[in-house]
Amino acid sequence: MAIEGFEPFFCPRRSVPLSKLGEVPMSREFDIAAVVVFVGHLYTEAHQSKQWVFVADGSTSTLDSNDESETLMATSFTSPCIETDSFAPINSNLVGSVVSFCNLIKRARDNVNNLRVAEATENSTYYLKFDHSHCSHMKEASASAERWAKISGSRLERLRGKVLSIISCR
Repeated sequence: MAIEGFEPFFCPRRSVPLSKLGEVPMSREFDIAAVVVFVGHLYTEAHQSKQWVFVADGSTSTLDSNDESETLMATSFTSPCIETDSFAPINSNLVGSVVSFCNLIKRARDNVNNLRVAEATENSTYYLKFDHSHCSHMKEASASAERWAKISGSRLERLRGKVLSIISCR
């Protein structure tokens, strides 16, 4: 009877588009391929280095959408402060690049700014190349995000503007 009631707990890795992030349970890991829209400055808080990175993947885009923030996800990267010369986990040169993020944790939605929110942990990684054996499941999603980025220059600029308006209010 125990064998009949057994449900496997292994879920194969797959990329989750922003449009389907609502289906991921809170505090659960997920992977996403997205365009880096904005990279925040590294700052220190409570003996930790922190950085916010904003991404979009085009999966939630509608041409007549007035709310650009609906297409964004903010991800928090945190690491212990070891020295005063901490390095940023995400380089600002990655703005406009498609990046594959693995093992992010879904956090509560920021309803004030209408943003999806994720957290990177010590298990989180990111890749710029998608033929790597660790993230081969991201190949199709990254290609889709790259196609979207190529035709969405003005939309990406509006998203950057939205991010700047959000962070300037804080």
